[in-house]
Amino acid sequence: MMNEQGELTCVGEVPEGCMVKLLNGNPNTLIAAAAHAREQAMAQHKGSTPTSADWLLIDCISRVLFLGDDMTKELEAVGQGEAVFGAFTLGEIANSGSDYLEFYNKTIVLGVLG
Repeated sequence: MMNEQGELTCVGEVPEGCMVKLLNGNPNTLIAAAAHAREQAMAQHKGSTPTSADWLLIDCISRVLFLGDDMTKELEAVGQGEAVFGAFTLGEIANSGSDYLEFYNKTIVLGVLG
């Protein structure tokens, strides 16, 4: 977020000289991205139709804070009438295997187990 002085406030520590990628979104684009995550997970899933016990959702707590009451719309977009199990986390860490660790904020990760 940006503070009153126009300075960027980050969740984690950012050492001087590091590259930071800034993305933007609004509630509609975040909810659409959640629905897209479900579509991608379904496309990769081979086999029977997943039940609610097969879904694992990892969602950044900052999405909950940002979406507020619209968070239910995101969960509906992901679950499509079924319960989804998972956790709200404090950002996510990822690595492509060929570069530095990356810290993400406002991300959603959805997978199909089994």
